Amino acid sequence: MPTNDAQPQPPLSAGELLSLDNVAAQREAPPHIVQQLATRMLRLSGSVEQLERAVADADRHAESFSVSLPESVTVGLPGRTLEVFDLDAIRESVGDALHVEGYHPEWADLVYHPKVAARPRRKGLRTFDGRRVTPLANQEFLYGSDDRQLYYPSGYPWQCIGKVDVYPNSESDNPTEWGSGVLIGDRIVLTAGHVAAAPSNPKDWKMRFTAGMYNGSSVVGPGAVSYVSDSQWWGDGVSGHDIGLLRLYEPLGTSLGYFGAKTYHSSWNDGDYWILCGYPYDIANANSPSRQFGIAVLDEDSDNQNSAELEHHGDTASGDSGGPFFGFWANDPIPYAVGTTSGHETISGPSWTGGEDNNIEAGGALMIAVIQAARQNWPA
Repeated sequence: MPTNDAQPQPPLSAGELLSLDNVAAQREAPPHIVQQLATRMLRLSGSVEQLERAVADADRHAESFSVSLPESVTVGLPGRTLEVFDLDAIRESVGDALHVEGYHPEWADLVYHPKVAARPRRKGLRTFDGRRVTPLANQEFLYGSDDRQLYYPSGYPWQCIGKVDVYPNSESDNPTEWGSGVLIGDRIVLTAGHVAAAPSNPKDWKMRFTAGMYNGSSVVGPGAVSYVSDSQWWGDGVSGHDIGLLRLYEPLGTSLGYFGAKTYHSSWNDGDYWILCGYPYDIANANSPSRQFGIAVLDEDSDNQNSAELEHHGDTASGDSGGPFFGFWANDPIPYAVGTTSGHETISGPSWTGGEDNNIEAGGALMIAVIQAARQNWPA
């Protein structure tokens, strides 16, 4: 990471965060924001002429409206560009910033402590003698007791965290993969690079972001959903570079707010500062979010590109990828992400001989650079 002489102020510890009270919104949301979030948008792609004909021929009833869509018309908006970051251009355009600011709307409650609930009982698999079996393609990386909590994502900043659904192609009605993400700009979502790069065909893909999803729908309203127009990621398969950004068709951040981001500093190692959120497969079928707070970074590895791998023993599972790893600072309502959930590493052997068993967040100064470049260069 970039060197500086002064050690930056650490975030609030778990105990300090616990002492804070939630803060009510300063005013009512403007009418256009209320209307936007309450409006369910049905996005259709295809020939406008065919769509208009289908609407004209719709079967109308007292309380229903049935439209027969031609095969060429699909639900949702297709993605446009799927590309790798141009690091030289990014460095040239944004310089060496170590943080970017977030945005807390005055009409959103500031919630340090979201409502939590008992997790629904999971219908898992077991062997004949009762040992637990993890289904193929799903993995869990837990340390000691499972400290994740199911929470209700109401208020700022929890309404900014959401689920990223990935479709097999732009014509498909149902997603086949998913990850997690967080609003990091007016219409920009920070996620893991392998989530941003999940579509296999750069010319035929579709992704959707649902902010504040709980029980399969946004708690904010049906308008807090957007398809993804553009996707960028690192592209080299290195965990510390596993950072992705999604540009949304809809500027959800102007209504819901968004996170800031900071460059991780090694002086913060071993402090119980950090919160991890996402949509893991093993909690509420990934239809509601989980969080864990009071996580400590055990070690930070960096490289010559000023990116970082943050190693910790917070609990994760498949689906958490791309969720924010963040903290709060004193006298500041904005949460700052220092990483995005990437994966897990296991190196056999005891720790004193080089053995490793950690979950990893991707972050560092280069994460700040790509966020700042996206805010500047992607159309608002």
